[in-house]
This record gives sequence, structure tokens and C-alpha cells, in this order.
Amino acid sequence: MPAGQRAFHPLVRVLDGVALDDPQTSNRHLYVMAGPLRGSVFSLSHDDASRVVYASLPDYLAQARLARDDGALLENRHPEVSPSAGDQPALAA
Repeated sequence: MPAGQRAFHPLVRVLDGVALDDPQTSNRHLYVMAGPLRGSVFSLSHDDASRVVYASLPDYLAQARLARDDGALLENRHPEVSPSAGDQPALAA
């Protein structure tokens, strides 16, 4: 995601998100670099709910490899429930 687009979306700024992929759609996976969700992978979706989908970068990479090997979309491998943030008290702050 170009810097101009990153700066445009307020959620990307708050999370200090770094784009991990470009599936040629308006959806992105972002590595979260700030706040209590730091270290997780966030799915920024154009049409569906945006949410944390993987607790860590290794979790994301494992699922990306499986999706590639299956010839599937990574979005189809998202878990039904988001992983819990490691720092729950910080979410309430």
C-alpha cells in the first residue's frame, strides 16, 4: 500500500499498519506495529468487517503458505473468531 494510501485511512494510521500483501483487491492484510494489538495481523476489508485475523506474523505466514499450496485465497482461511489480544488491560485504556 503506497504511503499516500496508508496515510489516507485513519485505522491504518492508528495501528501503524504495514501492508503485507496486495491481492489486487481493495482488501489488505496489515502488520500492526502500535498499541495493544502490536504484532498481530489485521484484515482491512473493503466490503466485510475489518478485524484482527492472526495473532502473529508466523501465524499469517503459515496460513499464506497453505492458501498458496491449495490455490486458495488467504481471505478464505481467516478464522471465524479473532484471536485475543495478549494485553487485554491495554485495550480498555
